[in-house]
Amino acid sequence: RRWELIRCEACDQLRMWPVPAADQQDPGKGDEPTSYRAERLKLWLAFAEQGFNQIRQTSTVQKGRLLDVGCSIGAFVKYAKDQGWEALGVDLDAEAVKYGRETLGLPLECADLQSLKLPAASFDAVVMNHVIEHLEDPFPLLSEIRRLLRPGGILLLSTPNFASWPSRLQGRRWYG
Repeated sequence: RRWELIRCEACDQLRMWPVPAADQQDPGKGDEPTSYRAERLKLWLAFAEQGFNQIRQTSTVQKGRLLDVGCSIGAFVKYAKDQGWEALGVDLDAEAVKYGRETLGLPLECADLQSLKLPAASFDAVVMNHVIEHLEDPFPLLSEIRRLLRPGGILLLSTPNFASWPSRLQGRRWYG
């Protein structure tokens, strides 16, 4: 099923349209074969490095436990582990999670976050890259993340940016 990113005129948030049902696999990631995502691993590791720089610059958290929600093949998890963090990734894309587990040897779970029933205050940092726009109602997930973060923990959240140079360069071919 095809989808597009639309902008809410009231709040300027980008959303995927149509929004998939909660039990549907993420169609945005399903359109990309895992082999294509694996080829982009270097690019995603560079993105993870930028994310870690943001965590270091804006937080007292320098090392600890990290959770990546919407981890795909686990690039952010890999970078975190390489930096000495304990890390876990969660994604609904079974093919991507399998690749990350089997090929990269990463601790990834194929599940929605709430179903894992992780202990409260068990993470120092949570990363959520290009996930929120896939949710019809983001508040339950954000509430769960708040429950999982330790006091002083940090949420690194990113959404597609229509003003970014890739968006302007690729025009209608850009997917976020």
